[in-house]
Amino acid sequence: MSLAHLGVAVFIMGAIGETHFSSEVVRFARAGDRIEIAGRSIVFEGVTLQQGPNYEAEVGTFLLANGERLESERRFYPVEGQRTTEASIRTRPDADLYAVLGEPAGEGRWTVRIYVKPLVLWLWIGSGIMVLGGLLSLADRRLRVGAPGPRRASWRPAHAGVGDSD
Repeated sequence: MSLAHLGVAVFIMGAIGETHFSSEVVRFARAGDRIEIAGRSIVFEGVTLQQGPNYEAEVGTFLLANGERLESERRFYPVEGQRTTEASIRTRPDADLYAVLGEPAGEGRWTVRIYVKPLVLWLWIGSGIMVLGGLLSLADRRLRVGAPGPRRASWRPAHAGVGDSD
């Protein structure tokens, strides 16, 4: 039971971090533009066209300071005539980073959205700890329904006069 309560505490910390410390940047960017958000520097490298098995994609590439690349796609499915957006997500213990390629804005610019969501991973870890705590509590035979417990003395008044008359 204590483990499950620890999971609740971890979950609450994750919820507070994600709710109160999230950052978002929406801007028009050209290839080579640097975007600063929550102490991170991200370079928008530009957009390339790719052909999928049943779609056409515009792929926006974002370069992180550690050399890692994020690729977000705007897909067009010709059969359905439908357009979708595929966000790129990097999960780290301290924060999730989302990069999203939006609409073209003309003159070589694109609408880009960058989100930093701190402690999102803590929500999942806290939930897992709660589940583990619940499973461990089920393993304790004393806490299961139907397991014999200590006998309690029943209380009866000294004179339970059902048929008493004055």
